Amino acid sequence: MNNLPGIDLKIEYADGKISGVMIFHFQERSDPGAPWHVASESPVPLLVPHVEGKTLTFEVQHHKCHTCPELGPSVKFRMELAGPNEALLWKLENEEQEKNKELGPGLKLVRRSESHPGTS
Repeated sequence: MNNLPGIDLKIEYADGKISGVMIFHFQERSDPGAPWHVASESPVPLLVPHVEGKTLTFEVQHHKCHTCPELGPSVKFRMELAGPNEALLWKLENEEQEKNKELGPGLKLVRRSESHPGTS
């Protein structure tokens, strides 16, 4: 979005368990003519992650507004592998979408390698 990150999804598999975090990047601009920038990041843990074949479903906690501490209902997501370094992500709005495979095009995610200090 706006040539800036919208979300990052970090998934880990250890000891037979899947865990991870979804990082939402909040974008804003000072006025309609100003460039967009990432103003803040909000990391949230993946809840009830479940893998079946090439599909990962999970939930994340969701606040009722960007600045309030009060939580609303969790938000459900579905991610499907589309290639060795690509996946598609959908936000599931209702139970009917969870059952239905026709969810629209999905948001394309691309694997990004993270370099660690001292490695090449």
